[in-house]
Amino acid sequence: MQSMTTSCTIIIFNYESLPFLRACVKQIIKYKHPKINHKIIISEQSCEDTYNKVVMEFGNNDDITIVRMKAICSGYAIDYIIRFVDLKTEYICCLDCDAFPINKNWLYAPIKLIQENNFSFVGHHADEGRVSGWKSFEDAYSKYGNYFHVAQCFRVGKKEDFEHLSLNAGFTKAVNFRDWIEFKAFPNKEWFEVAKERGLDGYADSGVIAHWWEDRTTRNNKFTFAETACLGIAPKQGRYGRVFDNMVFHLMFSFNHTQLGGAKEENMGNDYMKWIEKINNGFTDELINEMLKAVNPINIPRLFWDGKTISLPSEKLNNRINELINA
Repeated sequence: MQSMTTSCTIIIFNYESLPFLRACVKQIIKYKHPKINHKIIISEQSCEDTYNKVVMEFGNNDDITIVRMKAICSGYAIDYIIRFVDLKTEYICCLDCDAFPINKNWLYAPIKLIQENNFSFVGHHADEGRVSGWKSFEDAYSKYGNYFHVAQCFRVGKKEDFEHLSLNAGFTKAVNFRDWIEFKAFPNKEWFEVAKERGLDGYADSGVIAHWWEDRTTRNNKFTFAETACLGIAPKQGRYGRVFDNMVFHLMFSFNHTQLGGAKEENMGNDYMKWIEKINNGFTDELINEMLKAVNPINIPRLFWDGKTISLPSEKLNNRINELINA
């Protein structure tokens, strides 16, 4: 057996999505890399009944810690865990419970890219493709200034970089979401100062303020993988079943579809709801293979951020990424 070369805590955000959580954990265990000693933390923000089911299912696994907290958002999961859990690993990966690893190097490749290129964060670019019209998080928050966003659904970085952003600016949504948390200590207030100066409402989705503040202060390099395929397009929610460089499959909307009541089909579409039904009936290797066979190719490129501008990665970097993914 190869000796461990590094360690990573995988934070999975869960809200009333137990079938997705089962799938996510199953795939993480299936694709555990021999050179990464990983620990899983489930950020459990569900009701009492779901929480009890999660404890019954995963509570006896020594590699899994379940941390119960208020139902606020995925960014809050990071801020809470960094403050109240003693993390022993060198790296952190945050992963939505509806994002499933599909490659043995899904975690190894981003960690190696960070080690070799001194990236602060590597993951998925928040290019939403929604019906709302904006193209990306940078587009949606352009009035606040230039920055680069790495999405909550799949983001890897050094623990020290996560801690720096969390303790100073915070990953939790704003505005009123921050009034609901136990801790109020986000010492940097620049986001809200800019909002007041420019007549903006100050709202920000999970992770926005953290990366925006990062790019106003330290100007770190970041990298995001390509989106190479998707399963379909929900009528009012956008693309789903996204494939990130053949490493992670992100079904999406595990949270959204629970909030729609009787309007699920109208918002999500019949095809999406059929996939949900299949997942609820039991996630299997056959089902993930069925999903991957059903995706349609798209071409949303890998992106490199040098602290000031977004560009395509060099040929040399692209070749190295391909080596790591296929190693």
